[in-house]
Amino acid sequence: MAEAPDEQHNGTGRQSEAMWPNAGRASAILWMAALALLAVGVHASAFFAGFIFDDNFNVELRGRAVWTRIPSFFTTNQSAFYGSNFYRPVLNLWCEASYALFGTNAAAWHSLSLLLHVLCTLLVFRLALALVDRRELALTAAALYAVHPAHVEVVSWIASVGDALMTVLMLGSVLCFARWMRQGRAGWWIASFAAAAACTLTKEPAVVLPLVLLVTAAALRPTAKAGLPALRATLPFFVLPVLFLGIRNAVLQSFSHPATAASSAEMYYTLPAALLFYLRHMVWPSAVVPFYPVSMVASWQSREFVAPLLAVLAASGVLGYLLVRAAGVRRSLACAVWIVAPLAPVLYLKVFPPMELVHDRFLYAPLVGFCIAETLVLSYLADLAARKLGRRIFLPVAVGLITMMSLQTMSEMLWWRNNRTLYAHALTVTPDSLKALDGLAASYLVEGNFQAALPLLQRSLEIDPNDSRALFCIARMAWMQGDYDQAENYLRRAIRIAPRYDMWLHLASVEMHRNQLDAAEEAARQALAMRMGGVGAHATLGVVLLAKGEREEAAREFRLELRSYPQSAVAREGLARATANPSQ
Repeated sequence: MAEAPDEQHNGTGRQSEAMWPNAGRASAILWMAALALLAVGVHASAFFAGFIFDDNFNVELRGRAVWTRIPSFFTTNQSAFYGSNFYRPVLNLWCEASYALFGTNAAAWHSLSLLLHVLCTLLVFRLALALVDRRELALTAAALYAVHPAHVEVVSWIASVGDALMTVLMLGSVLCFARWMRQGRAGWWIASFAAAAACTLTKEPAVVLPLVLLVTAAALRPTAKAGLPALRATLPFFVLPVLFLGIRNAVLQSFSHPATAASSAEMYYTLPAALLFYLRHMVWPSAVVPFYPVSMVASWQSREFVAPLLAVLAASGVLGYLLVRAAGVRRSLACAVWIVAPLAPVLYLKVFPPMELVHDRFLYAPLVGFCIAETLVLSYLADLAARKLGRRIFLPVAVGLITMMSLQTMSEMLWWRNNRTLYAHALTVTPDSLKALDGLAASYLVEGNFQAALPLLQRSLEIDPNDSRALFCIARMAWMQGDYDQAENYLRRAIRIAPRYDMWLHLASVEMHRNQLDAAEEAARQALAMRMGGVGAHATLGVVLLAKGEREEAAREFRLELRSYPQSAVAREGLARATANPSQ
C-alpha cells in the first residue's frame, strides 16, 4: 500500500515533465514566470532596504576588487573579522565579482540576492516536477518555497547570500544529474559534477550533497535510462567532500574553532531544542530575527532536553507516516534527505556563540524537501477530505496557505530594512540578546540619540559586565561628546576583553586628540597587525606619522590605503599634504 502513490504518479505527469509538447511548454513557461513574479512581489521591499547587521564589513568597507588575490581565496584563511570557521572560496569570489559590478549600491546587492531566490524557486519547481509528476503539486511546492517566511533572512541580509548560492548549485547539480539519467549524455554528468564542486566550495553544509544526490537519483531511477550505473555514477561525487575537508583543515589549521565554552555533552543535550526550533520554523515561523533564546542545555535530565526530544519524535513520526502514505517510500526518502542532510552540519552547535545557536537561514536548503513533502501531505489529506465532503479542497487550501505565508513574509521583510528596526524586532523575541541590545544602541548612536542608546548599553553591562561591544559603544559615545579621556578608558577596557582592529583604530584617533602621538602610533600598528587589509588602518597610521613629522613614511601608508580603498578621502588628502612642498 505504501508504494501505491509511486505507481499512481508514473503516468501522465511524466509526459508533462520529460517532453512537453509546444502548448505544454508554453504553459510551463507562463507558470514559471508567475512563480518568479510571486517571489519578487512578496520580497519587493528588499529593493528599498539598506545594509544591515554586518553588511557594512562585507560590502561598505570592502576595498576595490583585486583579481590577483583570487588564488588566496583557495589557499589562505579569509575569515578575517568573523573568526576561523569559514573556508568558502567560491562565495568569496562571488562577493568580489559582485563588488566589482555594484560597488556599495545596496539596491543592486539586494536585487542579486532576490535573483538567486527566484532561481531557487524555479529549480524547486523543476525538482518537484521530477519527483511528484503532477504539475499542480510542483507549482504548489515551488510557490510555498517562494513565499516561506523563513527565507526573509537570506533575501534581506546580504551577508547570508551563501545559503542561496549553495542551494542554487545543489539544485543545479541534482537536476543536471537527473537529466543525464534520462538522456545519457556525458555533458549533463560533467555539468552536475562541476556544480557539485562549486557548491562544496561555497559553504560547508554542501558536503552532504553526494548523499542528497544519491537518494534523489534512487527515487528517480524507475524513469532513468541509465539504470543501476546511475547510482554508481554518484560515487565520484563522494570524493569532493573528502578533498574539501582535507584542504579546509590545512588552511584553517583545525576542523573547527568553537565559539562557546560549552562541552560536547551540553551540545548533544541541546540538539532536541535546536531540532524543535527548526521543525517549528519549517512549518511556520512566528517571527524571523537574527537571535533566538535557544541556549545550551546542561543535563539530559532537564526539562529543556526531555520535552523537545519527545515533541520532535512525536512530530517526526506523524509527519513521516503521512508522507509515506502520501508519496511512497522512495519519494519520502528523497524529501527526507533534502530536509535532514543540509541541516545536519549546522547542528554542530559549538561553533556558534550564545543566542546564535539557530538561524532561519540554515533552513534555506532544507525547505526544498520540506515544501515538496508538505505539498504531498496536504494533497493526500485533501483527497481524504474530498471523499467525505464530496468536493475537492486542495486548491483553496493551498491558495489560502500561500496567501497567509506571503502576508507574513511581507510583514517580516519590513523589520529587516535597517538596523534600528531589525534589532528592535529581535529584542521582542530575545530581550537578553547582547548583540541586539548593542546593535540597537549603535544605531541610535549613528542618529546621535544618546538618551535612547545609554539605557540599552547599561542593560548589556548588567547582563555581562565584560561585554566588549557595549564598552566600545560607550567609548564611541564619549568620543562623539568630546570626552576623550573617558573614551580612552572604555576603549582600553574593551580591548583587554576582546580586541578588534576597529577598536584599535578608534583608540588611535582618541590618542591623537589627546596629543599622545606615540600611543596613537602603537594603536594604529596594532590595528594593522590584527587586519593588514582593514579599511582605514593604513590611513590612520599615515595621519599619526604625518602629525609626528614623518612625511615619507606617512605618504607610504596613504598610498597603501589608496591601493585597496581608492575611495578614501582621508588617504587622498593625507597624501597631498605629505607630498606637498613644505616651503609653499
